[in-house]
Amino acid sequence: MIRSLTSLRGIFILFIFFHHLHLYDGGGTMAVAFFFVLGGFSMTLGYKERILKSDFSFRDYITKRCVKFYPLHWLTLLVAVPLVLLSFNWKQIPVFFMNASLLQTMIPMPHVYFSYNGVSWYLADTMFFAFVFPFLLKWIVNASSKGKILIATFFAVIYAAGAIIIPTNMHHAILYISPYMRLTDFVFGIYLALGYLKLKEKPINFYSNNLLTQVSVFVLIALLVVESCVLSEDAVLFAPVYWPLVALLIVLVSLSEVTGGYKWLQNKYLQRLGEFSFTIFLTHQLIIRYTRLILGKILHFENDIVFVILTLSLTIVVSIVVEKYILKPITVLNDN
Repeated sequence: MIRSLTSLRGIFILFIFFHHLHLYDGGGTMAVAFFFVLGGFSMTLGYKERILKSDFSFRDYITKRCVKFYPLHWLTLLVAVPLVLLSFNWKQIPVFFMNASLLQTMIPMPHVYFSYNGVSWYLADTMFFAFVFPFLLKWIVNASSKGKILIATFFAVIYAAGAIIIPTNMHHAILYISPYMRLTDFVFGIYLALGYLKLKEKPINFYSNNLLTQVSVFVLIALLVVESCVLSEDAVLFAPVYWPLVALLIVLVSLSEVTGGYKWLQNKYLQRLGEFSFTIFLTHQLIIRYTRLILGKILHFENDIVFVILTLSLTIVVSIVVEKYILKPITVLNDN
């Protein structure tokens, strides 16, 4: 994994965290687009050579993805159950099993795809992408130059047609949540990675200029923040509005790593935050909900500054503990 991209994960996971604290309304939608595109980009770099080999085992590949995703998902799902019991009804039982299977985004209803640990909808989409990824990658890589253009056009036309045809009241459920539509972000990331692999072999003076590229990264992140704040709530749901800046950011950071990377993006604390981004993502909303319940409704204590500091600190601590004592042992066991 490109180290500077790990730090970017840390930065963008904070955007999502502050979004769920209602301190940065556009942060979630913009950061989700970033992570979906980065997912396609990173998986292509990490798996391209292995998947294209004749001895590639889909079973081993998907088993590792399941081991990475499901244990933490099931843990957070169980932690979310007491919150759901506060307003329990029998319809939540089948929803529980859909959520446990990471199939909740197949149903375009908020009470289903946002059920229990609400942010797990992102994981459901990611698991869908992981399942189809080997087939998509082979299809794209083995296609001719004209074929690659046709495949990209196919996904673009499907997305555009959906955006036009789907009623406005279903935009969130279909354009923002549905794995079939968000697959377009992921495929864009695949194409971005294939383009990057060609670009990094070519001498480009721009990204060897460390000061210029560092300034460019700051500017791109700032423009993404401004864009997410300026766009209306409905327009934000259209992921392509973020793709140009996201693509420039990912490729610029990746290319600059070839010439030494950014010192500030290789800061050990930012790196660690990026390494914990998956755990932070799945735990942070639950911690926010429990902290708000305990402080506000039980202790009747309200202080926004204390609340932000406390929830962020708890999220980081819990993520470290979960990574060290739950996820890492499971991963080691699976590798053996």
